[in-house]
Amino acid sequence: MNAPVDFKVLEGMFRREYSQIEVRFDPEQAVAWTYMKPTEAPCFNFGMLEELCVDSMYARICNYNSPMITISLVQGEALGGGFEIALSSNVIIAERRSRMGLPEILFNLFPGNGAYSLLSRRVGMKRAEEMIFSGRIYTATELHEMGVVDVLAEDGLGEAAVYDYICRNERRRNAMQAMFSCRQHLNPISYDELLKNTNIWVNAALRLEDKDLKLMSRLGRSQQFKRAHYEAAAEPVEEVRFATA
Repeated sequence: MNAPVDFKVLEGMFRREYSQIEVRFDPEQAVAWTYMKPTEAPCFNFGMLEELCVDSMYARICNYNSPMITISLVQGEALGGGFEIALSSNVIIAERRSRMGLPEILFNLFPGNGAYSLLSRRVGMKRAEEMIFSGRIYTATELHEMGVVDVLAEDGLGEAAVYDYICRNERRRNAMQAMFSCRQHLNPISYDELLKNTNIWVNAALRLEDKDLKLMSRLGRSQQFKRAHYEAAAEPVEEVRFATA
């Protein structure tokens, strides 16, 4: 947010070669953008897992150990891992058409890349468990009413809403950075917590039965079909962008 940028914090992001993530820096606004561009399943796949692992999640949760404010912009569907990544930012901005949720329970699993830790700190442990166990897909409006989404944007105007948020809060940037830092100290998420949750997920995945795997495969094929349909119609299947200001 027009603050001096510590490029040492971000240089790893811009020097690394990604296959499913695009990065861009806006020098005029001092905003670093990263774009999720999955090539397989719309919400997550093994290639995406390699690029957005626990190390990447933890770095973002900690604001890259720098006085920055992180913003997630959702412009389509963010399901499972996509929703988890969106939750890792200080601020979530979503276009009204967006939908988010954690459908893993449908194939007898749970979201293991930080959803429980991140969601419970936004809406409380009980509500987070209800959302995870239900497998429901929520609209951006519903999540805004729940306090998960911070800003609702009109369809197609998400990126403009990010810049508007940055400009409107420029004069109190220092206070906001301090407040978000206090939030992290009040209810911190440690690297060990994320890693343990991931290990629990791995063990749970290894216990899946054939019927669970078959359902997972059907859901995967359904996602692929949906992706092809939306691409043909030139509509976004899943679009999650991240701004660091």
